[in-house]
Amino acid sequence: MELRAVAVLMVAAGIHSAWNLISKRGVDKQAFLWLAMLMTALLFAVPFTFLYTPIPPYAWVIIALSGVLESAYILLLGKAYQHGDLSLVYPIARGSAIMFVTLLAVLLLGEHVPWLGAVGILVIVCGMVVTNLTSLSVGALRAPIASLGTGPSRLALMTGLSTASYSLVDKVGVRYVPPLLYVYLIFAAGALFMMPYMLGMRRAAVAREWQANKWRIVLVSVMFITTYLLVLSVMATAQVSFVASVREVSVIFAALMGTLVLREPFGQQKVLGAALIFMGILCIGMA
Repeated sequence: MELRAVAVLMVAAGIHSAWNLISKRGVDKQAFLWLAMLMTALLFAVPFTFLYTPIPPYAWVIIALSGVLESAYILLLGKAYQHGDLSLVYPIARGSAIMFVTLLAVLLLGEHVPWLGAVGILVIVCGMVVTNLTSLSVGALRAPIASLGTGPSRLALMTGLSTASYSLVDKVGVRYVPPLLYVYLIFAAGALFMMPYMLGMRRAAVAREWQANKWRIVLVSVMFITTYLLVLSVMATAQVSFVASVREVSVIFAALMGTLVLREPFGQQKVLGAALIFMGILCIGMA
């Protein structure tokens, strides 16, 4: 993977971890994230009409499928944040996404992962686990593994699976639709698919969330589309398994934000985790 591509994914990772931090502070996380997706569709409707080009029928199927998977991602992530801490949900969701996307890319897209790339992916996963340990001890290592049976952890794992699924669909989609247009259409599709549920069964929560956090919602909507455009610009030419792995440097950004914003301690385990993720990214870059 080229150095420029890695740099673009690092920027995307920073923005991704930032909007997750902002979203976690919402009152109702599902309502917050859906409103942000809806605002993305509304705010960028006019600019993207000028980018519209004829789209083949099979590409519309891909867009619709990605929109469904994006909807599942938003609903699962929102529910996971409603019941679990950022430090628990975020690393499990991102770490499991790497494993799921690599397996699916090999099985469904026929991607070949060189041994150095596979080592890089494994080292990144290890770095993410270490970063979120409470201490460098055997007991601290067992804690996140034992937590996988809890509700928030299961939701985080399902979120990771939805991330891996839409990543693979998007890898195919950008072959047929320009990335700028594609990203807008999948956000619009996702917002529409979720609308009956959010306005039919969760109307009161949506209204309260908008009143309480409208400016944060608008900010996150811009961050949504910026992150996605950066990732898709790289995914058009790079292996999806590598793209998904390098993006996980966002776990380090999330740890830094937790330290600076939430005043969480930045211990030895986070330093070691950061070093492992950096080494993993170097392995993928060389692969």
